[in-house]
Amino acid sequence: MFEDEIAYILSRDEDIERIYIMESPYSIGLIKKLKSAKVISSEGDISKSGNYFVVVDILELALHNDPKVLKEAVYEKVREFSRFSDGILLFYGLCGSSLMYVERDLSQLCPLFILKDDSGEIVDDCIGATLGGREAYFKALKSFSGKGAFFLTPMWAANWKELLKKSRITPNPDDLSRHKFIFKYIGYEYLVKLDNGLANDEEFERNVRKFAEIFDLKVVEMKGSPKIAENTYERAKNAILKK
Repeated sequence: MFEDEIAYILSRDEDIERIYIMESPYSIGLIKKLKSAKVISSEGDISKSGNYFVVVDILELALHNDPKVLKEAVYEKVREFSRFSDGILLFYGLCGSSLMYVERDLSQLCPLFILKDDSGEIVDDCIGATLGGREAYFKALKSFSGKGAFFLTPMWAANWKELLKKSRITPNPDDLSRHKFIFKYIGYEYLVKLDNGLANDEEFERNVRKFAEIFDLKVVEMKGSPKIAENTYERAKNAILKK
């Protein structure tokens, strides 16, 4: 879900000597956006002669649908990467409280960082991170006066079909009519087009309008930014380089 932010941050950091992307079905989008990165299949493909290099591993989107499975997958990856890393940055929020204690549980393996707002609180999810943190998220939700609002970032908008299918909230994941019924039952009336400032505007608009039409939602636009992702990255980078 933070593919755009990762590509944006890493492409602008001139201190990085090499970017490695772990090859998987989930890394295709990032590979296209970071064309200068070296695609690898294992730790053994990493040249550790440089002063500062970054390894990126994109996990499956569908992990978000089960907090327990997400926690297990992230914890396993941290343990794996801690064997050769000077620090690990997780582009995640609490994600249903599944990662609330990840720093406490795993920071003894190596320095560990997760997306936090200016008050030092872990963000709730990709929406909260784009809006600016917990307070901004709460304020945005309150602005709809109790009406349901579904938020779409560019990556959410580009992948909503896959996420709904793998959420298993209906017996038939291809049955959009059932998904529409559930959206109405929950009380969604608005669709928030949450612009992180990094997306292809035409594609984002097209995806949002299609979603709104299918689920009969009123589109509201909000501005976000990659600031939390940038700030957390700088904090992690500075701590690692200082060490």
